[in-house]
Amino acid sequence: MSSSNIINWYVKLVCDFFDDIQIKNVRDSASGEHGYVRVVILLELIAKAGVTGGVIRLDDCEPYSVPTRLGRILGEDDKNMSDALNYFKDSEFIEIIYGNSVVEIHVPYAKENTRSIKEDSIRRQERRLKERSMLLEDGENTTKAYGYYKNIFLTDSEYQTLQQHEKWNAAIDRASLRKQLNKTAFSDEFSSDMAACTHYLQENKSDSGTYYI
Repeated sequence: MSSSNIINWYVKLVCDFFDDIQIKNVRDSASGEHGYVRVVILLELIAKAGVTGGVIRLDDCEPYSVPTRLGRILGEDDKNMSDALNYFKDSEFIEIIYGNSVVEIHVPYAKENTRSIKEDSIRRQERRLKERSMLLEDGENTTKAYGYYKNIFLTDSEYQTLQQHEKWNAAIDRASLRKQLNKTAFSDEFSSDMAACTHYLQENKSDSGTYYI
């Protein structure tokens, strides 16, 4: 199997997981080491259910054999498993659904807190692409000052578009002069600096070389 097809799963376990009152109750729910055994079994159930969407499915399984089947899967004693499952059901850590020879153990914590390395990689890649796209957009919208009076602001794309025409420099200078003489009139006549430059590009086509504002 290609390593690129391997999906590694992990459970997001918050740092204060063992300080949570519900987890403390699990630990203190039985005397001696039994409370700690329940905590371990809970973590095992979370890890096992995490790779299957938060559900452990037991095919060809009768209700009475659930502790035995799960005990074999997780490597736990039948009695400890039965004891833990009963406690977890009563405390709503898990929900067991019995079907026709099929048993499903739903573990909400696993469903809500399990991720895959591959999934995270995809998310990081999407985030990087989004950030890169935003940077490119910002770059496209960044303007520089042009013209004789350095008062005509154009993006790189707009500037390159103007350079494709004859007398493009003269068009920018004429727009710059018009803006310098009367900024209010300039704003009333043109929707943007680029619009002004485009206007003077058209005028330059018929000009003999003397430019009138």
